[in-house]
Amino acid sequence: MEILNLVAVVGIVITSLALLVLENYRFSLAAMVLQYLFVFFLVSSIWPVGLAVVKLIVGWIVCSLIGSAYLQNRNLAIDESNTAKMFFSSLSAVVVWLIVFTISGSALAVLPITRPLMIAAGILLGMGLLQLGSTTNLLRIFLGLLTVLSGFEIIYAGLEESVLVTGLLAIVNILFGFMGWYMIQHNSHLESA
Repeated sequence: MEILNLVAVVGIVITSLALLVLENYRFSLAAMVLQYLFVFFLVSSIWPVGLAVVKLIVGWIVCSLIGSAYLQNRNLAIDESNTAKMFFSSLSAVVVWLIVFTISGSALAVLPITRPLMIAAGILLGMGLLQLGSTTNLLRIFLGLLTVLSGFEIIYAGLEESVLVTGLLAIVNILFGFMGWYMIQHNSHLESA
């Protein structure tokens, strides 16, 4: 089980970096889908698999909702690749990782969860906030919000197992997905008008 947790943490590091650096919306959504899979692996190590599957399915539903907004509007602009932006984003991600690895030991004294869960949650929270603070692109904003929410859900999963709160968090995720779908649709209609 420890090896699976380690693989999930490494996967979360890679997918969160991909979400920050990649410019193509298809690759960004694919990274988000994989990130939900790694969150599922971490949560299933402490929760029953049936309850952890809820997080996975809801995450994939949210990704399909946001992706459908882009498929319906093929005229949406795709960001151009910028080497300086990619370098700065990667450097910022390394700083976030160093902060998370540095404070994870202290945070374990406050929150009684396992070290892999703490590191994964810290990386998701930090990288999501970094993404929120570095963009005005609606897709990236919603992927950043979903990343932060995934980090919170990992911390919550380590603290308590509640079907009711899991359902509430699933509803919040789906509402973010519908809000992202609506805002991307509305924004594309404004740009084409």
